[in-house]
Amino acid sequence: RGARGEQPGGGPPLPHIRGVDPSGSIAAVGAGVADRRIGDRVYVSLFVATDDPAAKSLPGVSGARFLGVDIWGGYAQYVRVPAVNTIRIPTNLSFHQATVIGRRLATAVNQVEGVGRVKPDDWVLVMGASGGLGSAAVQVAKWNGAHVIAAAGTDERVEATPDPDARVQLRR
Repeated sequence: RGARGEQPGGGPPLPHIRGVDPSGSIAAVGAGVADRRIGDRVYVSLFVATDDPAAKSLPGVSGARFLGVDIWGGYAQYVRVPAVNTIRIPTNLSFHQATVIGRRLATAVNQVEGVGRVKPDDWVLVMGASGGLGSAAVQVAKWNGAHVIAAAGTDERVEATPDPDARVQLRR
């Protein structure tokens, strides 16, 4: 197919707007939405639920279209999503901070709980524990009652891990 047709590998038809993790202020609210208001500051989850049998399924996420991948995303002036996909941003966080936390935390929850099925007293090794996703994975594993080994490649990165009781330095 050409540049204007469907992408190779079954992507969305072009033209397409990417952007998987937008945040911003609500500009309009649909009929029947009672718990969101115009002006609310929100982060938007990238998993948009659907009952379409062709939609993707991941551990812990069944029947979802991915914002910015399967459907138009956040690199636009406005994004239309179900209200359930919005998470209010606390006043002490910027849009940027909320986006980083929302994106990394959702992935960490999916990986630790959905894929790893971590339970209390399990042992979890998190490589790259000082990065955004790694530090979120350390915290999610701890919330689930696991014993965590948080690994990083340098002394400085080990010190940057979010749990002082879960620090190990591994080098190649």
